[in-house]
Amino acid sequence: MNRNKLTWIFAVLALGACSVPDTNVRIVGVAPNSEEIDEATGIIKGCKLDSGDEDEPLGLILDTALALELTLPFKVRNDIIVAPIELNEDPPIKLTPAAAVRPLRMDVVWECDSNGFSGDLGPLVLPAFDPVVPFCLDKRADTQSFVGFDVVPVTGGSIEGGGGQGIAAATVIPFAMGQAIDETFRIAALAEQCCFETRATNCDGQSTAQSCTRLTQIFQALDPTGSSLQVAVQAGPSEDLVRFQAFALYNGGNLCARDRTLCDSSFLEGPSYPMRMRGVMEFMKTDGELVTSDDHTQTLHFCRNCGYWNGLERFPYSNQHVQCYTGKL
Repeated sequence: MNRNKLTWIFAVLALGACSVPDTNVRIVGVAPNSEEIDEATGIIKGCKLDSGDEDEPLGLILDTALALELTLPFKVRNDIIVAPIELNEDPPIKLTPAAAVRPLRMDVVWECDSNGFSGDLGPLVLPAFDPVVPFCLDKRADTQSFVGFDVVPVTGGSIEGGGGQGIAAATVIPFAMGQAIDETFRIAALAEQCCFETRATNCDGQSTAQSCTRLTQIFQALDPTGSSLQVAVQAGPSEDLVRFQAFALYNGGNLCARDRTLCDSSFLEGPSYPMRMRGVMEFMKTDGELVTSDDHTQTLHFCRNCGYWNGLERFPYSNQHVQCYTGKL
């Protein structure tokens, strides 16, 4: 067969592949870890993931006191079907266009929902990224400005077409994001303590208390001009203190110090802040063509030390899934 005929064959294969809708690659869910926790140590023996497992993991919580990164093993189904192409040759030549895909990256957007029961709790703000603009997109808020979007790496093997299943692991919480969330929970605890110290002046932040002083130093480092973040104001309350104070609820150590009744032994876990991750994954076929998955939605929760309370202190939250997804085995 000459070179021109080979070129024509490759062109036919490419045209056949381009006709396949991208939505035939679907993210089915997150693969649970089927390894059990050792009751004596509280640690799992390893990670055992199955792309065909129909169960979904419960308790997808990133406790920033345990880890600052989270990698989710997504279950992916490749429903691309490409009919073989038969060339009118003697003897006939039957070619099968590319259908297998390999994961590359994932576009991620973070959303959150305020509601009537949240009081002063608005969308999460991560000062490490922006001191004022919310991190997550609040669909109920008046403004649609937010900074919580990213492109994260994805790893995994080749997934065959025609209904083939596989695992595509995406680091949906990179280290920088986890660190920024942890910093916000720490700031929230200081904000609540500072508000308590200045409760007589309606949380105006004008105090030499250690919490107010420390928070002032943090705000100055994050916003040197002082145009966006201020601890002390002339007439309280300080909007920035109130805004961050609302998130102190998700810092377990601070929660117990504020009200021991909230950390009674009957409360096995502390509260966590929910955010919804929406993501579209990009794959490469064996012929080099790029295809994208459907739009997948996954809810994750965030906290700091929201695990078991032993009567003296609250520990980081952990289960067999979280230990596997954070690498904390």
